[in-house]
Amino acid sequence: MTRFLALFSVTLTGLPACAQQTSFHNEAFVYKNFLGEGKPEYRSNQSSIALRHTPEDRAEITHHLTIRPTLNLAFSRAITRSVQAGQVKVMKRKHIETRSFGEVQTLETEAYYSLNPAWEETSISEQDEVRLLMWMSEGNCLLAINKTVHESETCPAAIETDWVLLNQPEVETWILISNEKSEGWVRVGEQQVSEVSRSF
Repeated sequence: MTRFLALFSVTLTGLPACAQQTSFHNEAFVYKNFLGEGKPEYRSNQSSIALRHTPEDRAEITHHLTIRPTLNLAFSRAITRSVQAGQVKVMKRKHIETRSFGEVQTLETEAYYSLNPAWEETSISEQDEVRLLMWMSEGNCLLAINKTVHESETCPAAIETDWVLLNQPEVETWILISNEKSEGWVRVGEQQVSEVSRSF
């Protein structure tokens, strides 16, 4: 299936323009887009939503936007942040086909949808630290193998013989809402905003 090219969200205010080479243990991994196929449509669960200066719960609230809950929210950008990675236990050496994005802390949309890097065989063993960062479209996933981020079509599950997913990854998605009077970020899935459908 051809991936939905959601390239409108490739440049984000308040976030670095290129990949950071920082330890996964110090900062959360960020994918500069929403997850899944198609473009999500969101609605407010209340008549007023708080917009933040940056996509973080601790960020300053810059504006309270009044909106009708029956209308879809217009947003220009999105990010998905890994809150807690899924821990993977590798029980024996395994070979999987992956695309390696290197030792990155932030994955740009253009980099993910690019034909490069190419798919190649990657070997993992019991000595490797493997974590599932987030689920992507078409059943693919982003894995952190030691300090390197890979996309894989073969992903661990709860019941496997050679590697096991011990817990599902937790992520949060933020969208940037703009109008003539204000601009700010709001987190999806909390009390304020929910996804209602997808357009293709």
